[in-house]
Amino acid sequence: MFNGEHGIDCTSGYDGWFIDNQITANKGAGIFARGSAPENMSREEQQNLKFFGSASVRITANRVEWNRNGGIILSGSNSMQITGCAIDHNFGPGISIKRSVANTVSGCMIRSNGGEQQGDLCSQILLEDCKGTSVTGNTLWGWFDRKEGKFEYPYLFYGIVCKNLSGCVVSQNAMYHAASKEGFLDYGSHSDTYIGQNTFVKPELQIGDRQFKIVE
Repeated sequence: MFNGEHGIDCTSGYDGWFIDNQITANKGAGIFARGSAPENMSREEQQNLKFFGSASVRITANRVEWNRNGGIILSGSNSMQITGCAIDHNFGPGISIKRSVANTVSGCMIRSNGGEQQGDLCSQILLEDCKGTSVTGNTLWGWFDRKEGKFEYPYLFYGIVCKNLSGCVVSQNAMYHAASKEGFLDYGSHSDTYIGQNTFVKPELQIGDRQFKIVE
């Protein structure tokens, strides 16, 4: 908790397990892989490391909560398995995977993420430039009437955001009151990808005794 950057920085890390941890209230992401070399890294270090994503790490049954930049943010990664995690009230995307290959997200509870971001980052799950990735059997919930923290309707905007996917499956995700604008924001530019059988129930403007208005 309370790290100045990320809870776990897995950049250049591979062949491991994160099991049954609580990763919370960090200034960066809960779990992070940069996907590219830091600007201040020497050319020699870059050549020695070569790889700046993460690979072959099993992320199982963790609570990833209240992190400022997002829950699990991976770039340039492959063979990552995110299973049975609680991704709750991160202020950026709950799970963001970009420029990555052969990853899975399944059986996770993904709730109230993206509340301090705009545009695509105001989302529960963000997938961009991914190949061979499966996102199936997850539960997404906005919980718009929760009281703790700065989390007011209409945030968050989107349940799942997809852009430029190849050989991916995004299916059978339950999105009850998952987002205020769209349950699924699909930018297209996909190839050999299946997106379907995702349910979405849009939240009411009146929740309990509170009245909300969608702000475009």
